[in-house]
Amino acid sequence: MAVAPQVAPIVNKPHAPSRTLLRRMLGPLHITGIFWYRALWFCTIAIHVSTWIAWLCLWNIRDAVASNLEAVLDPCGWFERQRRSWRTSY
Repeated sequence: MAVAPQVAPIVNKPHAPSRTLLRRMLGPLHITGIFWYRALWFCTIAIHVSTWIAWLCLWNIRDAVASNLEAVLDPCGWFERQRRSWRTSY
C-alpha cells in the first residue's frame, strides 16, 4: 500500500511589504513615498537651471575652459567654442 507524500501547509504570503510604524509615521517622506520621486524631478530641474545660470554668468571661466579645450582639440569658431564649454560644464 502506497503512502501519500506529506504536503506543507499553504501560508498566505503578502505581495507587498507590511506597513510598519515608521512608514505610517513618515507617510510620503518614507523611503518608498512619493516625496522622493518628486524630489528627484526637482533636483533635475535645479541642475539644469543652475548650470545655465553659471554658464551665462561666469564668462571668464567659460573662456578659460574653451581655451584649454582648444589645446586638446583643434581650434574652432566662436559657436563651436561655446558648445564645447557648455558640454564640459553640463
